[in-house]
Amino acid sequence: MIATRWLLLAPLAGCTRIPTALRPEGPSTTAPTHLQPTDLSDAATMLATRDPLVRRPPALDLSDLPASAGRDGLAEALERIAGGRTAPADLHALERSHPASLAVPLARGASLAEVESRVAGGVRTEDQGALLALLAPLSETDRTAPGDVREPLAWLAPRDTLGPALLATMERRVLLGWLASPDLPQQSLANAFTEGVHDRLVDSPAGALLLARARGAHDDSGADQALADLRMATLLGLQQAGADRDSQQRAFREALDADRAVQLSLGRTLSDAHDAPLQARLEAARTGLTATAADDRAAGLAIVALTAQRIVGSGDCGGAPCKGLDRTRTLQLASAWGPEPAAHGLAWRCVAAKRAADTLAVTLDQPTWGVGADLLVDVLLSEARGPVDSSLLRQARPAPPTWLALTRAAGAPDATDAERGVQAVEALAADLCDQAAKSGLPADAAAQAAAIAARLRPD
Repeated sequence: MIATRWLLLAPLAGCTRIPTALRPEGPSTTAPTHLQPTDLSDAATMLATRDPLVRRPPALDLSDLPASAGRDGLAEALERIAGGRTAPADLHALERSHPASLAVPLARGASLAEVESRVAGGVRTEDQGALLALLAPLSETDRTAPGDVREPLAWLAPRDTLGPALLATMERRVLLGWLASPDLPQQSLANAFTEGVHDRLVDSPAGALLLARARGAHDDSGADQALADLRMATLLGLQQAGADRDSQQRAFREALDADRAVQLSLGRTLSDAHDAPLQARLEAARTGLTATAADDRAAGLAIVALTAQRIVGSGDCGGAPCKGLDRTRTLQLASAWGPEPAAHGLAWRCVAAKRAADTLAVTLDQPTWGVGADLLVDVLLSEARGPVDSSLLRQARPAPPTWLALTRAAGAPDATDAERGVQAVEALAADLCDQAAKSGLPADAAAQAAAIAARLRPD
């Protein structure tokens, strides 16, 4: 239903129109009046009252805001955005420099505003490099390397739905930016979402979680079951990622069959898809944890659950593509919500990295090599071990320059051959799985993560 609404916004000619109610207000023709917040909650209310996606934030006088309230990050963000110094690299650097501050949603809101201005008449091929730069901190987005045969955003959505898909992806990034830390005043957004105007946003998983957090949702009745669902989903996700041999794949199928029976006994309805038990566990975890999002641990685990859905899912995830280049970065930010969100976030970063390594290895000589490259690039970006070249998203078949870019992004010694390129990604995945095994996960999940790491290490 939500995805259909987006499709209805895109005429057959590929033109993308922003709904009037969701358009940010244009620049004022009168002299600006600086609002003067006295604390961070006050500042957030002023920023989000007219637009929870903070695309055109008002000017604020921060002289009364204590430095301890995150004033520096907020001040830098407002200065850069108001001064027009919103180059993509600057916005990404702003978020990295102030990862638990209002700079995160503000930087993402500024990126969304720029994307909206560029796609209002449809997504042109020549603009895709610039749009990709706004989506993620990739290098070399302004050039086409030898072997780049795909358009920069071809991995995200088909050409005829690319505009709506990109906008929905960017909007989700802003909503998740408001959830970058439990110290951000999410409660200030309780009245920022207007019924009939922002329905599409609050119907999305990230929007529903943000609104539940803002309104102090505290329904404990299903909290224990939701936590059990996430723990089981995490175990199944690790088992699936580690199923390299026939015997392990058989064991995973048996685990799914057993869990299907358990969930049916709980009165749940599951599809016939082979991984339906995993998908059902994640959905139950997300909704149950969202219902008690006033609790920091529950909110953090809900972030993990909705992001895990994006890792294992395909197609539509609550009105936006499941794909994106921010999944493992979101799991990193979830660590701010407590030890248990941090541990489960590491487990799913392990899963994502192992999936990326497996996809890389099995498609080396296939024309589909670049189809799953978005998850690989996602993992490389979040680990930030080296610059990540945008050409990794555009190649049809890997060549020596591909492997050189890949090894550098993974923080491994330079190499131009497939064997060492794959080893570099496997080593990164092994590091993440090692960390997950030692993070405080339940014993069965920790053992799975440790086993994955051991198999990825060279003999």
